[in-house]
Formats: sequence, C-alpha cells, structure tokens
Amino acid sequence: MRWVGLLLLMVCSGHAYSQQNFYQRFTLRQSFQNTDEAAEPAMISVTKPENLRASWLLHAAVGYDLAPFKRAVLTLEPYIEYHKNTLVEKVQDNWQAGVSSQWQTHDISKNSWSPILISSVKYNEDRSHEVTSLQASVYGTAILKGKRKDAANFWVPNHPTEFGDYLQFYYAPYLGLESENRLTVAQDASAGNILRATGRVSSSLSLGRRTEDAKGLLFLVADWQYRQNIFENVADLNQANHHFISTGISYRFFLDMDQQKFASLGVDYSAGENPSQNFRRQSYYALSLKVKL
Repeated sequence: MRWVGLLLLMVCSGHAYSQQNFYQRFTLRQSFQNTDEAAEPAMISVTKPENLRASWLLHAAVGYDLAPFKRAVLTLEPYIEYHKNTLVEKVQDNWQAGVSSQWQTHDISKNSWSPILISSVKYNEDRSHEVTSLQASVYGTAILKGKRKDAANFWVPNHPTEFGDYLQFYYAPYLGLESENRLTVAQDASAGNILRATGRVSSSLSLGRRTEDAKGLLFLVADWQYRQNIFENVADLNQANHHFISTGISYRFFLDMDQQKFASLGVDYSAGENPSQNFRRQSYYALSLKVKL
C-alpha cells in the first residue's frame, strides 16, 4: 500500500529527534476520533468454523507522534487505521491512512479551562463498496482546571469523578465537522462531496475497588454519535442523519505502570451507522479482546 511507505517515511523523520523515546511514541487504539486520554482500545474477534471461511471483527489504528512538544499541548501523528467486520449482513472492510493532531489551545496552568481540538486529514478506501475518498475532520471538546473528583463534579467533561471507593465516572463530549470528497466510485451515482456536522458523547463507569495496580476493574461503557448532512451532492444518498450507539462491559486484566496502556476482555453491542468508518446501518453483538498501547 502506497500509504504505508508514507507512514514509514514520516516515522523515520521523527526518529532523528526522538531516538530516546522512539518506541514510546507509537500508539495502538481503535481510532483517532477522540482525545488521547479517552481513546478507545483496539478490538479484535475471530471466528473460524470448520470447513467455512473465518469471520473477523477488527477495529484498530496505529499512530506515531511526531510533535517535539509535550503530549498535553500538541500531538501530530501519521497513522493507519483499519476496520473490518464480517460478522454482519453488510460487511465492513475499510482502511484509512492520514495525519491526526490534538491541540490543547490554552496553558491550563494559567487559564481556568482550555479547548481541545482533534483534527485529521486522511485517505479512505471502502473496499466493500469500491469507494475511495479524501476526508478531513475537526472535533472540539474542553477541559477545566482545578476540579476535585467529588461526585458533585460529575458534570465536568474529560474529568474522572469518584462515587465512593468503588465507582468512577468519566465522560467526553465532542462537537465537530467532517468532510468527504469522493475520488473514485464504482457507480457514477455515488460520486460527489459530503459535509457533516457531528456530535458525540462517550462515557465509562468503572466498578471495583481501586488498587495500586488498578487491575481487575469492570467497565461499563457507552458511546453515542450523531451526524447530520449539511451539504451533499451524491445522487444515491437517501439518509441525511446518522445515529450510532455502542455499549458494553469489559474486564481489565492488564495495566502498565503509567496507567495508559491496558488490555481487557469485553462484550459489546453496536447499532446504527457510522459513515466516517463506512459502517452501514445494522446492529451486532461481539465478544472481543481490547488493547490500548
């Protein structure tokens, strides 16, 4: 794939100034649509019946941070992202390659709050429907300074809140825009451009006593996404709004020392459609291994 070569070239250029932290700059996650702190883990599930083709569920993205700044201020990551789901009626087989950035615009030590902007430009190939496109997106969220973890601050975005010794709540809201410029299509009616407004709320509730290694916790997660076409000139589109929801429960059995990398087993339910990842309207359950590095 020609985009693999581009990624390797950018990684090597970053290696010149970050040799000491070369491996620490790689990330493995599910996508680059949310903040680094709230990034969802990559998911994989495989079924291989005897004498039949294997079925796959894979949502994974690998990035490398090129920015010579503290990660809390700015990240700049070329990445490759792949989504494949053959467990459903409308198969999803989609890969993307591009550059993503996260920018905390204000110094939180000098301000009471700061916006966080997550943006990306990427090449997208939908193999299931033979469509390639150039996509760009920007999402915004915010962090607030000096808020305690008391239950009274549960409304504060991007901030963990504790309910006693056994419950911790976290949520992240986003607003943004997504554009899609289709480069090649299998049918002329699929050609054109799309501009979408999007809103999203992802949340998690952890259950269990928090120990020093923070392993052995159960997590209840929910992710709601809404997209509305505000401009499009694609003839075969018949849906202007797009809903997507994913919920699940997972058990974390590994967590590293910096508490940023972990592994867990989970059961998830997803329903709706996500045009940014070429997932058509349908629903499914999945048992999967989840990893974030």
